[in-house]
Amino acid sequence: MRVLVLSVVCAGLLAGCGNTSNKQRIAFDGYYFKTSIQHLKDDPRMFDVTVHDAAQSREGAEDAGRYEATRHCVVNYGNSKLEWLVVRETDDRDVVLDDDTLLLRGRCQA
Repeated sequence: MRVLVLSVVCAGLLAGCGNTSNKQRIAFDGYYFKTSIQHLKDDPRMFDVTVHDAAQSREGAEDAGRYEATRHCVVNYGNSKLEWLVVRETDDRDVVLDDDTLLLRGRCQA
């Protein structure tokens, strides 16, 4: 009985030693970006991606947003097919930089 209790306690301690976050920190263009994604109520396959601190690197922020969107579609719909939609037209690209935040909209394909 003593061995069983000791084994359970050791297993519990070892389980707590792992990475507690499911999200890995990945650098894009040498920078780390905080991203969030939210699906729309009207169409759950449609989503908005927000990338903070985008002024560090516009290209890196776009890559971080694409990564988050692809991950979202794979986890929720089983594939990486997605379509990008324009939130608001800009001069050079189909993305919006509002203050220091990049806004992207897309839709996971079936």
